[in-house]
Amino acid sequence: MTNRFSIHLSSTAVTLAAVLVCVRTAAAESTYLSRPEVRSFIELMHTTHGLALEEAERILGDAKHQAAVVRLLGPQRLDRTSPVRSYPAYRSKFVTQARIAEGVRYWENHVTHLRRAEDEFGVPAEVVLGILGVETAFGQNTGSFRVLDALITIAFDGPRRQDYFRDELKEFLLLTHEIGIDALTLRGSYAGAMGLAQFMPSSYRRHAVDFDRDGITDLVGSPADAIGSIASYLKAYGWTAGEMATAPVELPSGSEADLVSGLERIHDVAELQQKGVKFAAAGPTQGMCSVVELPIPGRTPRYLAGFGNFEAITRYNRSTFYAAAVLELADAIHTARKQQSVAGSVDGSSRRPAAADGVDSPCADDVERDSPQFDIADPNFDTIGAPLPCAGVVPEEAQPIQFGSYRFLFVAKTLVPGTIPITRYDRAARRIVDSHREMNGLAA
Repeated sequence: MTNRFSIHLSSTAVTLAAVLVCVRTAAAESTYLSRPEVRSFIELMHTTHGLALEEAERILGDAKHQAAVVRLLGPQRLDRTSPVRSYPAYRSKFVTQARIAEGVRYWENHVTHLRRAEDEFGVPAEVVLGILGVETAFGQNTGSFRVLDALITIAFDGPRRQDYFRDELKEFLLLTHEIGIDALTLRGSYAGAMGLAQFMPSSYRRHAVDFDRDGITDLVGSPADAIGSIASYLKAYGWTAGEMATAPVELPSGSEADLVSGLERIHDVAELQQKGVKFAAAGPTQGMCSVVELPIPGRTPRYLAGFGNFEAITRYNRSTFYAAAVLELADAIHTARKQQSVAGSVDGSSRRPAAADGVDSPCADDVERDSPQFDIADPNFDTIGAPLPCAGVVPEEAQPIQFGSYRFLFVAKTLVPGTIPITRYDRAARRIVDSHREMNGLAA
């Protein structure tokens, strides 16, 4: 029964809990250098990795506990009721008209670096842009937390994954020492991810590249380095040029619980087909895939088969929602850019590309209509025409591509329309432009 004694005990418990919270917060907010576990970490950085004690103490002595970081990371409550999962709600945060339009602009502004990233790593421009768009809205939101504070807070006061974040803190100290950046100045996400590409320190050290070749690998201020580094990362985790990332699938009724595998690529494509799984698009007839569920509250979920390239994106962020949204934003940016290019060709508003090495690039109207035909060694296409200055009506079966001031129409030879990866067209266009410029003594 309830009496004054039980009320007194309850009040005492609340008071003790409040005192413990205050003590823990005060300890966390005191200087990290006074804590034995931090001193051990500093000693490890010195003896194992050669970081000077003075440098480590200067940096960590300035580190501040950030309660907001712990709050954003969230507690690990195993008994918490899971919220209703909704892919459309997640997607709506990233696949917006504003981000699509910004992606098209970003492509135009950085077309040279995006093209070179695809040539070197095999990752299409739109996929790189999809990641940049989801991660930071193309640099508009790179994070406001001091990276040092975020990492040390989770590493020593976080509710979970302290070992992982201590390792990232180690990588951060080594990174800033190696590239000569003051560790006290870098800002990023509440989890310590940095720059346009939101790389964690370990990924920065392993996969970031100096893509603009200025001697500094800068993911904070160099769009070129961010573009090359994203492509480098995906390539390192298995991205294969020319292969599709996903294919819509229809699962036999009642098989969902057995077949949905999320992040795990555990299914053989042929075996899935034998079990009655229907692939909605022409895809690999062999190899491994995952089966991904994209729940839609109140409606039947969408299901995808995720192949190796889908898995590569999930290594950037271990979420099937994330990878699906990246690919949808990528596709939307690519489609919008293609439509803009076609519209520009029809109304004559497409821009002339900037001159290279002081030589004017030829406008499409300067190209002779009887320019020779260039054969492309690709059995999927009929002979592809030279630059078409005034395309007029685009045949329904043709694929229009704008490449600088050149415009092309590609007609698939035998494949079902829509099954040829767009990058195949882009590469063909590139070869034509290179051939045309070489024949006419123009700069590349």
